[in-house]
Amino acid sequence: MKIKEKLANFKTNFDDKFEKNKNTFYILTYIILIMLFGPLLLEYDTIRTFPKPLEYLYKVKGEVSSYGYSKKDVTHGTLILKLDNGDLERFRIFSWDDEIYKNLKGKMVVIYASEATFLSEPTIKQIENIEGEILIKYDFNKEINNRTKRTLDEFLFYFYVILSFIFIQILFYDLRLQYKKSKQGVKNG
Repeated sequence: MKIKEKLANFKTNFDDKFEKNKNTFYILTYIILIMLFGPLLLEYDTIRTFPKPLEYLYKVKGEVSSYGYSKKDVTHGTLILKLDNGDLERFRIFSWDDEIYKNLKGKMVVIYASEATFLSEPTIKQIENIEGEILIKYDFNKEINNRTKRTLDEFLFYFYVILSFIFIQILFYDLRLQYKKSKQGVKNG
């Protein structure tokens, strides 16, 4: 019997606290909702840059001056290319091609890269040495299939998260209305 009383007391205390702080709850709800929409908006930048055929990619020629990977994310790294005019260009690379990048340091190459997005540097799609030998091959059809699948997966994931959040809000709101009606019925009865 004590447990039922404690649970009833807890429910009453929670409901009273919610009534006093409901504006704060709604503000936090909208902040969380914006935080859930944020990654969708950032992902739009990546979706917008749809794969292009090789002849439409950004093409640049220069000497590989250095490359490396960050300590936080060992799968992605940066390759720095020194252009003929002395400028340095940065490209995003992947660790599974590490053996190729080791052999390229100090050599002249031709790089085909994707567009830079809001959050990342241009990604290397194909590398050729100065003789025209392809070291990393770009497969346009594979790129389209990967992009389509990834975009659909991410969209469905975010849609599910946002839909779940909205469902919880509706459920919580409905419970609040039922509680208010039952509380008014007790006062009037």
